[in-house]
Amino acid sequence: FEERWLALAESLTEYTLAHFLDTEEGFFFFTDDASALIARKKELFDNVMPASNSMMAHNLHKLGLLLDRPAYTAQAEKMLNQMMKLLTQEPAYLSHWASLAVEMAHPTAEIAIVGPEVQDYRTSLQQRYYPFKVLTGTATQSNLPLLHQREAIRGKTTLYVCYNKTCQLPVDNPEKAFQQLV
Repeated sequence: FEERWLALAESLTEYTLAHFLDTEEGFFFFTDDASALIARKKELFDNVMPASNSMMAHNLHKLGLLLDRPAYTAQAEKMLNQMMKLLTQEPAYLSHWASLAVEMAHPTAEIAIVGPEVQDYRTSLQQRYYPFKVLTGTATQSNLPLLHQREAIRGKTTLYVCYNKTCQLPVDNPEKAFQQLV
């Protein structure tokens, strides 16, 4: 809930897109300096650690939602679509890709929290497992897309549950917000 971290994530993502993206295939190289290499590697298969490309696809998906960057979500979709045939053939080696496929197949709740109890409400929302959501919050106001022009109604901390930028009626407690989740 500190905007500086989203700004840093966006900056790092832009750097990664500029220096690592193979624009022809849509995946990311393992290194940006190919001068000393015979071939540049692209890591696609998940092992004990998720593949760098599956992690980047997850990052692009989440940041695309949080920052309202359709190009990010489109890149994540493009990457996943290219992996779908292989995913059905070798799911054991593509588990992180599979989790992204499940996530992108469901609507993602965009939850904005505004008001003095923002941290308490965030804690309440995180105590229950709901995998298809992104959270943003501020005690006062913010220009982040999910928080822009959202306010605490009558001074009470207010939650806005939205899907694809379309919000339901604002509510004033986490339990009511959970009831609005699809």
